[in-house]
Amino acid sequence: GNTHNMGRSRTQLRQETARQTSLPFLSGTATASAAGTITDAPVLGRAPDDSLIGTHVYLLEETDEQHHVATDNVQSTGVVTFVPTVASYGDSTPPYEILPFAADAIHSALDEAMMTAYDRGLLVRKSWIHAVSGSPIYNADFSYWTSSSALHGWTATTSTLARSQAVADKWVGENVAQLTTASGNLRLDPTWRRFLAEMAGDSVRLHAWMNGTATGANRAALLENGTSVANTGNHEGDSDWHVVSSSFVTLTLGETDFAVQFERAAGTSACSLIWLEGGNFPDLHPIPIALFPEGPSAIYSYSMDLDTTNAKAAVQGTRGHPIGGWDFRRFHDEAANVEMGLIEWKKRPAPHRLLRIEGDGPLTLPTADTGVVECNQIEGLLLAKMAAIILLERNIHTASPRWAARVDRLARDVERLAEGMGSTQDAVSLGPIW
Repeated sequence: GNTHNMGRSRTQLRQETARQTSLPFLSGTATASAAGTITDAPVLGRAPDDSLIGTHVYLLEETDEQHHVATDNVQSTGVVTFVPTVASYGDSTPPYEILPFAADAIHSALDEAMMTAYDRGLLVRKSWIHAVSGSPIYNADFSYWTSSSALHGWTATTSTLARSQAVADKWVGENVAQLTTASGNLRLDPTWRRFLAEMAGDSVRLHAWMNGTATGANRAALLENGTSVANTGNHEGDSDWHVVSSSFVTLTLGETDFAVQFERAAGTSACSLIWLEGGNFPDLHPIPIALFPEGPSAIYSYSMDLDTTNAKAAVQGTRGHPIGGWDFRRFHDEAANVEMGLIEWKKRPAPHRLLRIEGDGPLTLPTADTGVVECNQIEGLLLAKMAAIILLERNIHTASPRWAARVDRLARDVERLAEGMGSTQDAVSLGPIW
């Protein structure tokens, strides 16, 4: 069948990388375990006595310590002894891997292989984000997360932040920011507020595409110096998506600290797009550079309908068309140690339009073993071979002479696969990185 859209889990890529090294690799589910041993006669019984000493034991479901080193193995019983020991297993019959290199080292090599493949134009991830023209709010559609509880450029206070990728939430993008406990807010960080300062002295109002489960408990706010100067109406609390809006307010001329946030008092508060309307059109619009290291490849503009009788239409792009008149700039904020991606408008688009910003970025390795990398089987094999080369070359000074031959063979395999993919490679498109 067609494997192009079949993602590969981190576990699959790690195991394939281990296989490609042609060094000892075994995996299975232990039939028994103790503080410093695992037993699996059918699988571990294949290895001669002491042959696994020095290999890395990775316990996939262990919650205390997953990474260990084998100190002994007995073929007749299929027992491997390892350090450090584990006081107690989350699973008395844990799934395990015997790896030639530490799992973390393999993951690091896979990360490097993904970046190398991206630099060579072999594997790219087509991503998109949404924003509103004239509203320079960073990561305004909550596309870019550094983990499932960390939204880049925003900070949650008091309340617990969570990411939703439920189908019912995907009206704007692939990710929704949720506040789920206590009374708190999610506020734009100071590093990114600087772009709102261009709107000082202007009349603006705030909109947010929100969902909530408690009547009158969730809203968005516009702030000056940490004090709210405009609030949207409260969400209806009907567990459905609506646009909530504030009245127009004139931002204080000369003020330098403006911010936006969405707030939760009760229930669950969710937001997937927040934007400003009105004021002079800012020259710069910040975007997550991790999604688009080389900048956008295209920007599309869509009309927005704020008819309150059809609130869902407000965020549904209609009559879209590509727009030009922009440049991409990279800027390093030395004090904040943050690299920024900036769209610089040479020809300003019409204000208050929904923008879909598209571009290419590198694949990313998930932090969970069950997490999926958006590559097919052949692409996964290419990454595993590249990662195996990286691991062998890093350790070749301590290896047998045969390692150099393995590296040469893998390098030939990589070039053969890359050549075959060059004419047929289609970039994977699964939405924003998270």
